[in-house]
Amino acid sequence: MTRALLVGAAPCEHKALTFLLEQVAFDYVIAVDGGYQTLLEKKVYPDVVFGDFDSLGFVPDQQNVEAFDPHKDFTDMDLALKFAAEQNFDDLVMCDAFVGRLDHTLGNLQLLISAASRGMRVWGFTEEEGILALYAPGNLSVIRFDEGAFGTFSLISHADVCEGVNEAGFEWSLSDATVLNRAVWGVSNELIGTPALASCEQGSLWAFYPLAEFSRVLYGKDGHRLI
Repeated sequence: MTRALLVGAAPCEHKALTFLLEQVAFDYVIAVDGGYQTLLEKKVYPDVVFGDFDSLGFVPDQQNVEAFDPHKDFTDMDLALKFAAEQNFDDLVMCDAFVGRLDHTLGNLQLLISAASRGMRVWGFTEEEGILALYAPGNLSVIRFDEGAFGTFSLISHADVCEGVNEAGFEWSLSDATVLNRAVWGVSNELIGTPALASCEQGSLWAFYPLAEFSRVLYGKDGHRLI
């Protein structure tokens, strides 16, 4: 199983990045613009660097730099994710990409949905949460938690309408529900230590869960783990 790490330039304390570098063995590291400086400070040397370098302020002097004109139609993270997808890694992990500017955060959330629609497992992380995209129909329409997971779980619709939404093993349950992207009742359910499942039969959603529980997550119908 191969894993690639993508590190963005969002301003943060790099809590999730620090945690994941300690917990997960990555086969490949991609710096996205200002993420290059963050990685160097952690003595992690990226295999490739992507960006127009408006955040970093200079073009890195190393091999495997993909520099782009800032007048482009795609974000640096979008281009880096496309590159990573072409390498056929089993898992892609995005850090330092979901804090700071709201427009960039929303754009990166959209990238998670886009990736899931193509069957790509991309694990997103804020400073304190994991984010997974559920896309149905297909393999990546299910997320499960092993016994022992605790903390806040939220399921938020991306599609206008999501059908056949289920939540079982949480504090509050759903069965074959229809969920709209104009309602926020999916925020702040609770993992209570029992095995839990969230799924969808049609549509696309984001699932948010505590960072500390990532090792108890099984993503997809095939029950895939990050570690």
